[in-house]
Amino acid sequence: METAHVDRDRDYQDTWVRGATLSHGSRECDMRYKMILRVIMCLIQPGFTMIDFGANAGYFTNRVAYDFPDSRCIAIDVPEEERLVRSIEMNSLPNVYMIQERFAVADLLDLKSTIRGDLTLVFSVIHHFKDQWQPAMDALRQLSRYTLVEVYPRDTDHGDGSSLYREIYDYMVDGPGVKLKHINPQERPMFVLSNEPFRFPEHLREDVMY
Repeated sequence: METAHVDRDRDYQDTWVRGATLSHGSRECDMRYKMILRVIMCLIQPGFTMIDFGANAGYFTNRVAYDFPDSRCIAIDVPEEERLVRSIEMNSLPNVYMIQERFAVADLLDLKSTIRGDLTLVFSVIHHFKDQWQPAMDALRQLSRYTLVEVYPRDTDHGDGSSLYREIYDYMVDGPGVKLKHINPQERPMFVLSNEPFRFPEHLREDVMY
């Protein structure tokens, strides 16, 4: 069965250690983190559990754990992701936990019997499951009450003639989610998925498009 595969040759995320950004990666991180904060403040109760699936260098895991010391943050990535290990060691936060495993869809279905969260991050990773992306996404949604997903824009062309990115984008638009504005229209859009109806409070909806 197809498993997720991630290119390890690029530093996508910033290096962040206990309040300080030590180096910048190729992807913007701070504004994306503000989107996570908005979801947490609007929808999640204190003492929450967050699962960061495809945590990369652990930027979002460490920042949430640092800002919410009563939370439990679980970073998940493949065994080859040494940057995740280093960042967790540098931050040394007691509420951060790490799982290093290469997950197939069947493994994700088993994972939900072990971990139950309030929020799961799935940032730019679901396409790595290729033709198994939809059962993988359906399984990931079962891990938490809310899932914050970042995907490629609908018209993304990676030169392989694949309709994969369009299919994933359309699934997010047509499914039970809310589309969030992104700081850069050319960047990857984010979606909040939920297994139950929800609304953002009126005074906190300026970044939300229904």
